[in-house]
Amino acid sequence: MRLVVATSCTVAVAWAAACAALAAGSGYGGSPPPVTTPTGFRAIIVVRTMGKNGGSVNGEEPAGPVEVVVPKRAYKKRFQVAITKGSAATVKKDLARSIAKYRVIADLGVEIKSGASSITTSKALTVIFTDLAISRGCVVAVYDSRTGKFTKVRATVTRGKVTIRIKTGESIAILAPPGK
Repeated sequence: MRLVVATSCTVAVAWAAACAALAAGSGYGGSPPPVTTPTGFRAIIVVRTMGKNGGSVNGEEPAGPVEVVVPKRAYKKRFQVAITKGSAATVKKDLARSIAKYRVIADLGVEIKSGASSITTSKALTVIFTDLAISRGCVVAVYDSRTGKFTKVRATVTRGKVTIRIKTGESIAILAPPGK
């Protein structure tokens, strides 16, 4: 009897893990998908499949909560949005010269995929990151695979919150200027 119960429990646990991977869609089935990101930006925090009605993906990055808002009809078919953990050491090593002395407040990735392929959406997704350490003077940088550096991009920075709009997956860093 114990063997049957143990086998049933093992099958149930394996089935639960498989269902989560299947729900995420191809490209997220257990091992991180191959993407063009800096080292250390592949550990998935949360992934969600989006349809034509849009929606949001919410996750907790170690420095604070992050939300990705997907507008209606952002892409012609179903796709996945994943929030991934970043790597402060990688960001610091790969900062562009103009922001090299800035301090890393937070680092995260947002992957946008259809199956195993990275995609560009027809409408911008809004990424909102909240942390009390964010203040006036903070900047947002994204990884540029052509240069191998994080470079400053346009974003809305308010006390405690950063908002950035993206159409492709990005590795994102929120930075505080020296002395802050």
